[in-house]
Amino acid sequence: MILALGFWLGGFTFYASVVIHTGHRVFHGQREVGFLTQQVTHWLNLSGAAALAILFWNVLMEGRKTTTWLRSGLWLTWLAMVIVQVTLFALHPRLDALLNIETHRILPGSGFRRTHNLYMNLSTIQWAAGLSHLWLLLLVWRSSDLLLHRVGNPLPREAVA
Repeated sequence: MILALGFWLGGFTFYASVVIHTGHRVFHGQREVGFLTQQVTHWLNLSGAAALAILFWNVLMEGRKTTTWLRSGLWLTWLAMVIVQVTLFALHPRLDALLNIETHRILPGSGFRRTHNLYMNLSTIQWAAGLSHLWLLLLVWRSSDLLLHRVGNPLPREAVA
C-alpha cells in the first residue's frame, strides 16, 4: 500500500515539481512539454487506478480497527480520489482529441486551455486528498500501535494521550 501510494503520489509530485519545469528549459516552451505530459499522464492515471484498488482493500481492513471519524475520513478521501480519477480518465481522451500529434499543435479554438486547467486542478485536488488519506492512515496505524503496546505492556496514562 505504501509502495502504491509512493509510486503514484510521489511520481505525481516529482513530475509536477521537477520534470515539467526541466522540460520547459530543455524544450524552450510549454507546447512541447505538453505533448510529453500527454503521454505521461496516461501512466499516472493507470498507477492511480492501481493504487486506489489497493487503498480500497486497505480501507476495508484498517477501517474495522479504528474510530468512526478516522474510518469516515478514510472512506471520504478514498471516494474523492476515485471520483477525480474517473473524471481524469474521462477528460484525457477529450484533451487528446484537441491535439494534433503529428504537427505538435493544439487545435485552434478548441477550448484546450480551459479543459487542461480543469485537468490540472482536479489532479491537484486528488493529490491533496491522497496526502490527507495517507495522514489518516498514519493516525490509524499509530492508534493501533498504541493499543497493542498498551495491551502487551500498559503505558502510563499520559503516554497514551
